[in-house]
Order: sequence, then C-alpha cells, then structure tokens
Amino acid sequence: MKKYFVRCCSQHNQNITLKIEAESKNAAKEIAFNIHKVKQVFNISEEVKSKGFEWRRGHSSPHVINRDGKCITVFC
Repeated sequence: MKKYFVRCCSQHNQNITLKIEAESKNAAKEIAFNIHKVKQVFNISEEVKSKGFEWRRGHSSPHVINRDGKCITVFC
C-alpha cells in the first residue's frame, strides 16, 4: 500500500488535498469519489519522503478542516 496525495474539489467547492493510502492511483481515485464524495479529481501523486514537502510547494495558507471525523487539508 502506497500513500497518495489526491488534489480535488470538494462538495463545498473548495480545492482540497486528500492523503489516501491505496494500492494504486486508480484505487485512490475511487476512494476519493466513493468515501470522501468529491466532485472532481485534478491530480494524483505519490507521497514524497522529503520532510516538509507539502508545505514548500508554494501554497499560501494551508489549513485543516475536520468534517465528520475526516481531516482534510485545504490550500487557498
């Protein structure tokens, strides 16, 4: 099982990044649609082992939303 970052659009029209553990990119996409009920998937990438990679990508203000026990990282 690998960890994937799935960039997508939530039901609340927010661009979010989900960190999903799955067997393949297609399985991560299915989990995003079926479990997290996202509208659209933009990009799927594997987790990089570099420390702090997600915060150095140039996104201005990341924050975490906890909805129904699901943590979602939102980049504005």
